[in-house]
Amino acid sequence: MKKLFLIFCIAAALLPGCSNNTDYLPEDFFGLKLTKTMSDDDASRFVNKLHFKTVTSQNNKIGYYEGEPGSAIIYLTIYDDEESAASEAGRMIEKISPGKTLFTDSEFIKINDKTVYQCFGMGKSHFVFTKDSVLFWISVDTYFAKRFLADYLDYLS
Repeated sequence: MKKLFLIFCIAAALLPGCSNNTDYLPEDFFGLKLTKTMSDDDASRFVNKLHFKTVTSQNNKIGYYEGEPGSAIIYLTIYDDEESAASEAGRMIEKISPGKTLFTDSEFIKINDKTVYQCFGMGKSHFVFTKDSVLFWISVDTYFAKRFLADYLDYLS
């Protein structure tokens, strides 16, 4: 697992971003509507409360999506640089690896030529990845999770 962590950190830091799209929480996406957002201090407080301790103090945003297909939540943290985002993603992945939390069946997968960490828990599929200086955690209904993620990665490019 530590080898995968190191590979993830290096790949995330070295892959150049090729998009200027910073609208990370679109109003409509994948047949879902953005029903609620949180940002800055509110989002940080929520994420810290979710973890029962302080895990972030950075610039955070959360988008809640609902619609006919189901639901999704996009959590993102914006760091000062790509290296910090990649390092924090690696640290997060190490902490949620199997046997340490309620998340199961974790693995690195490739979607749209992007290496993404996937795990399952709380009735959802979860994906962790970085793009430029942004760390993403996406929780989405499992039956359409990979399609949602593939479309979201296309949206970000």
